[in-house]
Parts: sequence; structure tokens; C-alpha cells
Amino acid sequence: MNNMRLKPALRYQLEYMLEASVDFFGVIILIIIGLRLLAFFAGVNVGVSIDGVILNNINFNVGVPTVIMVFIVGIAGIREDIKMFLQHGIGRYTTYFSTLLGSLITGVVYGLMFSLIDLIPNYWPAFFVRGSVVPVEGFFMSWFLNIGIFFFTWQLGTVISLIYYRLNRMGQIIFSVAAGGIILFGVPNIVVRHVLRDGFDAFMEAVSNALVNPANLTLFVFLIGVLAAAFNFMLIRRAEVKE
Repeated sequence: MNNMRLKPALRYQLEYMLEASVDFFGVIILIIIGLRLLAFFAGVNVGVSIDGVILNNINFNVGVPTVIMVFIVGIAGIREDIKMFLQHGIGRYTTYFSTLLGSLITGVVYGLMFSLIDLIPNYWPAFFVRGSVVPVEGFFMSWFLNIGIFFFTWQLGTVISLIYYRLNRMGQIIFSVAAGGIILFGVPNIVVRHVLRDGFDAFMEAVSNALVNPANLTLFVFLIGVLAAAFNFMLIRRAEVKE
């Protein structure tokens, strides 16, 4: 891997991420405008006045759908990147590191944007749009947590895509059945055996304690993001070009 090849690969990924972002946020803006117009013409009370200050009781969180969008980009992007880059003499390692840097840069930009959006209600209480997926106290802590969430989301989408990409048809079916079984039966079984047995209140207290400490939550999100990135490195090393 050399910088001369990393730069065009990274630029290519950031360009299609920018195009996807423009289209996505254009739709989001239209949805927000539509909600406000619907509330206005339908006479829906979207806020409550307390001592002359309008406080919103209906908030639109743009972070959640953005996470889904980044996850989809992580799934779809890596396959086209492998095909495009290998055909133009750009190796797998460069593809991996450009994807790694692209997800971090996206996380930094989105995280900053959404953390700034969360500051607007401090000066304009009627503003009903929220940015952070998980709201926490402190601008920089919110930014770091957002970076971790978007970084992990992109890497997770890439993991899933590469697993299916490397497997044959039978392997894809087996993986899908196994993953579906874990989601449908494994997770509920853990909930029943541990959460319900140990007490739902104890479980919620543990979750609350984790959320109360945003530093621990941020560290955990970055950790699983790094694990996903390490798994991607192993998967992409011998990935072949497929039609």
C-alpha cells in the first residue's frame, strides 16, 4: 500500500458517500418540512409553552435513520470497491485502509454535525430536530460517541457483506439460518434465562449504569468497532472479484 494509491481510493469512497448523503439528507429535509406543514395545517400541537418558552414534546431524531443509511453503505459499498479497485490495480490492503479511514472520516463529520444540531435547542427551544443517536451530556463526549457509532455501523455492514461475499451459496444459506436462529431463539433465550431470572429491574439498572457513564459507553462502541474492523481485515485479504 502506498499513499499514491490510498488517496484516490479514499477520495472515490468519500465522493460516493457525499453523493449518498446529499440524496439522503434531501429526503430527510423534505420529511421534516412535511411534518411541520402537517402539524400546521392539521392544527397539531407540537409544543407546549412554559413561562413563555416553547418546549417541543415531539422531536425528530435524524441520527437514527442516518445510522441505517451508513449501515447500508457499509454493506453495498465494499463489494463495488473490491471490484473497482482490483480492476484498476489497487490492492486489497489499500481497499481495507481506505474503507477504515472513510468510516472514521464519515464518523467525524456526521458526529460533529449532529452534535452541533443538538446545541440548537439551547438557543432556539422550538427547534424539534435532534442529531445524536444516544444523547449524552457534553459536546465533545457526544461527538466522540457519535464517531464511534458511525464507525462501528459502517464496519458492521462491511463485515456482514464480506461474510456473504466470501461464502458460496450453501454457506450463505447456512450463515443466514444460523444468524436468524441466534436472533430469533438465542437472544430471547438469554433474556428469559438471565434477564427474567435475575430480574428485569436489575437488568435495567445495569443498562442505566452503562448509559450514565458515557465514557464507558463510548469506549465500548469503539472497541466493538475495532473488532469489526479487525475481522474485515481477515475477510478482505483473499477476497476474489465476483460478478
